[in-house]
Amino acid sequence: MGKCVSINQILSVYPIESFEHLGFKEAPKERTLYRDLERIGLHHKFIVARYQQFIKKHGFVSKEQFPDFSSSYFEGKKAELGKLGYSRDHRPGKEQLTFGISTGSNNIPIALTIQKGNVQDKKHFKFMLNTVKKVLDKESVLVFDCGGNTKKNKKDVRKLEFHYLTLKAKKKKTYKKYIQLFKAGKKQKISLNGNGYDCVKIREEDEIKYIFFSKKLYKTK
Repeated sequence: MGKCVSINQILSVYPIESFEHLGFKEAPKERTLYRDLERIGLHHKFIVARYQQFIKKHGFVSKEQFPDFSSSYFEGKKAELGKLGYSRDHRPGKEQLTFGISTGSNNIPIALTIQKGNVQDKKHFKFMLNTVKKVLDKESVLVFDCGGNTKKNKKDVRKLEFHYLTLKAKKKKTYKKYIQLFKAGKKQKISLNGNGYDCVKIREEDEIKYIFFSKKLYKTK
């Protein structure tokens, strides 16, 4: 099921053939559908665990993972996970839940996490890490944005003998420092998706950092 629709609309959106493909003899009644969805929710940990066993057994787990987080809002106020928080849906007055998905470079997801709507990405990251570590091999790489970029999160990644690639938050003071380092550094030319970049590689403490600049992209901003 690839569409994003309300539970209330499932029966009207999907044709009978979809339910037959899932093993139903006929389209389920609304009440039956709710009961089945409730059972899935109650046993989601077991379902995720079995899914992870399956993809691990068949070699579907990529060593390059892209964990990311988002949110989805509720219309009502009865959901246990519903809390006010940063809304990607631009509905700040609505209670929501947050969720995370880690997808490999082979486009196969390996982990799903769900938290209350007021859980920030940097805190949600630890739940994601605890989930992906069950199937990832050592030396795997986690690629995530600045929402999960904290010293603790990166330290926890390295403790598990994984690597990470992340992004610096856009702060004027921080970027000013790296602009100066870029100007003074030895530059390498690289090309990606038809765009040329100058890249400077530096080492700070136990991290290697890359500073990129593209004249073409700079002019379009």
